[in-house]
Amino acid sequence: MKPILLTGIRATGLPHIGNYYGSIKPLLRMQEEYRIFQLIADLHAVPHVRDGALLNDHVRSITACYLSCGLDVQQSVLWRQSQIQEMAWVSLILMSLISVNELDAEMKLIANQDIDMLSGIYPVLMAADTLMMGADLVFAGRDHETGLDFVSQLSQRFNSMYGNIFTVPSPYFPDLNQMVRGLDGRKMSKSFNNTISLLDSEDDLYQKIVRIKGADEAESLRIIADLRALTDAHPSDNVANLKEAKQLLFEELNRELKPIRQKYAEWIGQPDALDRILQDGAAAAREQANKRISLLMNNVGLYSSTRSK
Repeated sequence: MKPILLTGIRATGLPHIGNYYGSIKPLLRMQEEYRIFQLIADLHAVPHVRDGALLNDHVRSITACYLSCGLDVQQSVLWRQSQIQEMAWVSLILMSLISVNELDAEMKLIANQDIDMLSGIYPVLMAADTLMMGADLVFAGRDHETGLDFVSQLSQRFNSMYGNIFTVPSPYFPDLNQMVRGLDGRKMSKSFNNTISLLDSEDDLYQKIVRIKGADEAESLRIIADLRALTDAHPSDNVANLKEAKQLLFEELNRELKPIRQKYAEWIGQPDALDRILQDGAAAAREQANKRISLLMNNVGLYSSTRSK
C-alpha cells in the first residue's frame, strides 16, 4: 500500500504559476510513489471570500485546474474540506489540548486583534485535516514549516493522553522551493498583484510579461531569467536584450501553459462532472478519516455516528 501524502490549497481563487511550479507540478511527479490526498480548503477561505456562489466557483475552478495539470483521480483523492464535517469535531477536541498563550505564540493573536477567529485557529484546523487522514507526509512550502511543527507537537500530545491514534506526519518540502518571483521581482502573490495566472490567455500572458520591471534593466533580466528557469525549456542562454528576453519567456511559458488552458476550458464546462469527482473524492477521504474518528471519539468519551454497531 502506498504511503499517504496530504497537501492542500485554499479556495481563494485561481492558482498562479508560482503555485504551479512551486507546488502543483512537483506534487504530480509523486503520484506513482504516493497516494495523494489533495484537499481544497474551502472552510479556510470563508474569511477571504464572503460570497457563497463565488466560493463554490473557486472550488470548481481549482478542481478543473488540478485535473488539467494532470492529477489522476484514479490514483489520487481530491475533495473539498467542508465535505467532511467531522473535521470540525476533531478541531474542537484538539483545541482543548492547547492554551490561548500557545495559540498566540503561533498566530500572534494579541498583536493582531483584528484577525477573525477562524483564521486565528488556522493551525488547529490544519492539524485536524492532517491528523484525521493519517498522513505519512505533508507536502507544503517552507512557510508552513512552523505550522507543521505545531501539528507534530499536537499529535504527540493527543497520543500521550488518549492512545496512539494519530500518525505523527513528516513534512515534505518540494525541491523547487526558492521564491517564484512576480512581475515586480517580489514573491509572486495575489496580495502584491504581481502574478501570472495559470490560465491567462496568450494575450494576457504576453501583456503581463511586457510589464515585468525590476529596479533597473539588469534586475529585470534577472527576474526573467529566474522565471525562464522554471519552464521545461530549462534555458541556459544569457539574453542581454530585454525585449528579446521577454519574448523568449512568453514563448516558453505559453508552450507549457497552453495545453493546461485547453484542458481547463473542457473541464470547466462540465460542472456536474467536477462535482461528481469531488463527491467521489470525499467518499474516499471520509473512509480514510473514519478509521481514526471513531476511535478518537470513543477514547475521548464522545458519541460518534461512525462507531461500529
